[in-house]
Amino acid sequence: NGAGQAAGLPAASTLPLMAVQRMHQALLGLILKAASPGADDDDEAGGRSSANGVLLLLDKAATQEEFIPGTMGGTPYNSGEVGGPLMRHVKNFICRRLDMEGLVEDDFGMELLVAGSIIDLSLPIAAVYDQVWRPHLAQGTAGGRGRGNSALSRLAAMAAAAAGGDSASGSGPPLVPMLVTYRLSGLDGEATEPVVKSLSDGTQQGGEQADPEAQHALL
Repeated sequence: NGAGQAAGLPAASTLPLMAVQRMHQALLGLILKAASPGADDDDEAGGRSSANGVLLLLDKAATQEEFIPGTMGGTPYNSGEVGGPLMRHVKNFICRRLDMEGLVEDDFGMELLVAGSIIDLSLPIAAVYDQVWRPHLAQGTAGGRGRGNSALSRLAAMAAAAAGGDSASGSGPPLVPMLVTYRLSGLDGEATEPVVKSLSDGTQQGGEQADPEAQHALL
């Protein structure tokens, strides 16, 4: 995809206005739901609860509105709905829902971005949530750039408090939806965002754990 090789996490960046608005709507709904348990049992049965996975808000890149048909809607999806534990399954879920079947077997046709970084499709969804999205929220709480981040962080804190945990710091349920932006590779020119290819716990492509002895041998 021509992006850089950086595997580190980016500093908090300003989210697009439309994405922030969608996050606000989703978070407000979750706050109301947490404040009134049992009032939305139909959504629980329909797989929109965070109890069995992390919540994903799937957002089309604003620059590609005319090129990608349809939308994924404004309601967060549970990661258990996408058909597997990896970011590749998220990509394939999007492609199938938008009738872009030709990209299901193509790992290079669509990119997924979280917190300003391109995410390797072989990484586990839950690990990306914990090690990319949560730190991004925490950075916003600590004074990340842009009013969008500040408002998002305040809503995240409210949602976490309503659920009895601290979503940004990692305690409590993963209540705050992870914003995943999808776009067609190369359509906006050469990608300039950093690429997250591995995570700090040793998770490699394919979601497997690296062998510590093998890692030591490479040093």
